[in-house]
Amino acid sequence: MRGHLSVVLVVVALTACANAAVPTNAPRGGRPAVGASPPVQDPWAGLRARPLSQWRLAVGQRCPVSSVSRPDPTQFGSARGNGPVYPVGSDGPIADGELWKILWVASPKYLGPVLIRGFRLDGDGYLLFDAANGNHSTQPEVAVPVPNPPGQWRVNPELDFQDAGTPSGAPWRAWPSYTYAPVSGCYAWDVEGNGFSETIVTEIA
Repeated sequence: MRGHLSVVLVVVALTACANAAVPTNAPRGGRPAVGASPPVQDPWAGLRARPLSQWRLAVGQRCPVSSVSRPDPTQFGSARGNGPVYPVGSDGPIADGELWKILWVASPKYLGPVLIRGFRLDGDGYLLFDAANGNHSTQPEVAVPVPNPPGQWRVNPELDFQDAGTPSGAPWRAWPSYTYAPVSGCYAWDVEGNGFSETIVTEIA
């Protein structure tokens, strides 16, 4: 009887010790709370919160196309705008309903995130975009018809750039992309970055 009682007491003591070793507020599921990674911050959230320009042209007003610029003549062709982020290739003829190749480049003096949106100045409508290497946004994509090659192309209402999309042009950051306008008109790229905002105007025939 005494032997049986001794075994019972030992089991009770071990159970009590095991329960005492685990605090009641210990995290469940086997995931330690100490050293857990912080939530990923969206570097474009503050830029996206800026309202898109409401600038519109009066009836009959000419499209005020932005002046041609050369961000770095040793590495890139002509662009438009004042920087520090430029659309290289935007000074040539542009046709509506087609994918228009644009190389976005950022001055080495600016290292922050870039948000690009677009809108029409002489009517309703927006520019749409596509880019390589995942430099899109989390916004929903839409499918648009393109003539060359014939078919559908998925485009996005904005571009989100941070890390360089191509090594060419270093120390400039560069991102190959496409701009799409469904109809002809006067359009503008809205370029947002930390500490700057620029509207670059172009005409699509």
